Amino acid sequence: MGLKAPRTLNVAYPLSMTKGLVRYHHTGGFHFLTWSCYRRRPYLASAQQKDAFEHSLETMRLRYGFVVSG
Repeated sequence: MGLKAPRTLNVAYPLSMTKGLVRYHHTGGFHFLTWSCYRRRPYLASAQQKDAFEHSLETMRLRYGFVVSG
């Protein structure tokens, strides 16, 4: 199975985005996802909130077929 050439998207990004970046999608490699809550608020403090996030992440993982690794 040969490697596919990376695809780039011609998307208009907001002016606040760094110029000159090339974004490659569907390369088969890992993408790192990081985030923080607005003003470091503890939105994931309770078990119920964590479970809701985990459920949403799992739903998207199944829908789009990606791997979650930690």
